Amino acid sequence: MTAIAGAGLTRSSYSRLDDLVEPAETLTVTYGCPAGHSFEIRLSAEADVVPATWECRRCGAAASTQHRGALEVPAPRRAGAASKTPWQQLRERRTIAELEALLEERLGLLRAGRRVAA
Repeated sequence: MTAIAGAGLTRSSYSRLDDLVEPAETLTVTYGCPAGHSFEIRLSAEADVVPATWECRRCGAAASTQHRGALEVPAPRRAGAASKTPWQQLRERRTIAELEALLEERLGLLRAGRRVAA
């Protein structure tokens, strides 16, 4: 008989471990947006930086905090934000007439019941 890893663990074995674990200390920072919305963000007490602004959860506006030591944090650069869409890349290589001809060719193959190779 083969033993399955973790098969003998029960709910009670996990609850005993919870007693041995101390939760990390947190810091609650309050933010308010220009529309009057207010919300709290919990950060690690060991955080190096407390952001001065945070996107409002309700309206998406930039909410600010009066927390002492809050710093402006540059927005992360999104990977691919400056890249072209697949349609833009395709239009660089083919004209609309070429694309329509290719579409008709492929649709004809599908209608004839033939597989279309990628």
